[in-house]
Amino acid sequence: MAINFPNSPSAGNTYEYNSIIWSWNGSAWDRQSTAGGGGTGATGATGSNGTNGVTGATGATGSNGTNGVTGATGSQGVTGATGSQGEPGQSSNYYSYKVHTTTQTPPTGNGEIRYNNATQTSSTVLYLDHLDNTGDDIDIFLSLLKQNDNLIIQDASDSNNYQTWRITSAPTVILNDYTSIPVTGITSAGTGTSGFSNNHSVLFIVFSSPIATAYVESFNGLTGAVTGVSTLNGQTGALQGVSSFNGATGAITFFNYVASFNGNTGAVQGVSAAVAGTGISVSGATGAVTFTNTGVQSFNGKTGPLQGVSSFNGATGAVTFTNYVSSFNGATGAITYTPTNSTTQTLNFSEYNNGYEMELTGVGGDFGSTLQNIENNKTIVARFTTAGDEYSCTLRSIESFYDTFIGWSAKLILTSPFRSTSTLLVQTAESLLDNYGPPDTIHLDLIPFDSTLEIIYDAWYNPNILNVSIYHQEETYVTKGVTGQAWVTADSYIVCNVLGITTADHTPEDAILEGVKFNINNIVAGTGFDIIGHAPEGTYGKYTVKCLGQ
Repeated sequence: MAINFPNSPSAGNTYEYNSIIWSWNGSAWDRQSTAGGGGTGATGATGSNGTNGVTGATGATGSNGTNGVTGATGSQGVTGATGSQGEPGQSSNYYSYKVHTTTQTPPTGNGEIRYNNATQTSSTVLYLDHLDNTGDDIDIFLSLLKQNDNLIIQDASDSNNYQTWRITSAPTVILNDYTSIPVTGITSAGTGTSGFSNNHSVLFIVFSSPIATAYVESFNGLTGAVTGVSTLNGQTGALQGVSSFNGATGAITFFNYVASFNGNTGAVQGVSAAVAGTGISVSGATGAVTFTNTGVQSFNGKTGPLQGVSSFNGATGAVTFTNYVSSFNGATGAITYTPTNSTTQTLNFSEYNNGYEMELTGVGGDFGSTLQNIENNKTIVARFTTAGDEYSCTLRSIESFYDTFIGWSAKLILTSPFRSTSTLLVQTAESLLDNYGPPDTIHLDLIPFDSTLEIIYDAWYNPNILNVSIYHQEETYVTKGVTGQAWVTADSYIVCNVLGITTADHTPEDAILEGVKFNINNIVAGTGFDIIGHAPEGTYGKYTVKCLGQ
């Protein structure tokens, strides 16, 4: 039978029918409970899971988000390794000269190049005047020449005529005079082979080649790369370019290196014990060698048993051998050899090295130039006259100063060579001052610093030349050629020292105090050699030296 529910119920209204309570949920009646308060029944079992619904469609792609902020700058990376050393560069220069062939000695004329042999290509020394054929002073350039630089002397008008040379040792520069260059000939062509004629114009060309610092071209007659050498001939550091040494590879350490043994070269490997009796043979054996007093087949060309060595090289007495001679013929100590060949020579450090130091006062007598700020002029050339002759020289320095008694003055230093413009002879400052007294006139050829005028030729006359004295250079050199020494050979060993005597100029200790040294150069077999004196702190006058050789 159908239940007759109330019309138009409101949400939450209840209705009881046949002991069952119903509730209106807003759209239908829900059964709530049985009237009368019966207990709640047990919870029913959980129903099984329903099947999964179908996957929904993929949603639309969202819009791009905004860019994030820029991150902070990272820290500085570590410095990379230093790159390898680049190859040394090359350079070349040339200057104009004229060949002088009539003499084989250092030049006396400007722009001259000379040979020390009449056969030019056989020369071992080239001489160059410090002024080239245009009058430019290239002393500084010549002082930069070094061993292994290449030189070319070429016909100025025909490049098919030339000579090429290599510098064999450090050149000697005689400041403001000439340079002596030890050389060896390489090639020649045309009149360079037969010899350039006297006064022929040539170009003096220098080509400076890079020199490898660690390259070994050959060692013990072998070439290739060497690695692992800790020391070589006293030098340490890495060597590249020698793959093997005497047939062996790997690290090589030299201590007491034997260049040759009994006339043979190569590796020496120990020596085994000698067998007494019939002689000694060590070829191909290794180990230690023990010598007894018997069993020596021959000694110094003599045969028979030896008991303690009765004689050695013609001398008698006891001889004790370890790794050196501790005693010989009953005497101990160092054994020295005294050469029997000698020559005594005198070298004059003042010759061509010293100059004049003087002061000028007043204004020029010819043009009226003032000495105020005279050192600021563009060009200054100095000459002077004495005893009626004019001499050219080098103006080392000029500096103005003010004297409260005589006004503006200037200090001049004039240096050698002092060459007569009439006779072309060169004299020293000492000889001129001793023979003729102070200069009569000082000529200055100058261009004013603040003007474009031509050269002004002005002069200062006595008595405006004051305080004339000899100027000594801070560092001085002197060279003297020694001839007539028939005992000299190409490989002679020669030493040169100051004699322990007092001379007019020096006491024996002066050479020590002033650091004066003497060296030998340009040895010519059967003839002689050059003595080069060097005073690094400066000196003057004459030293007497003795040269000993063998």
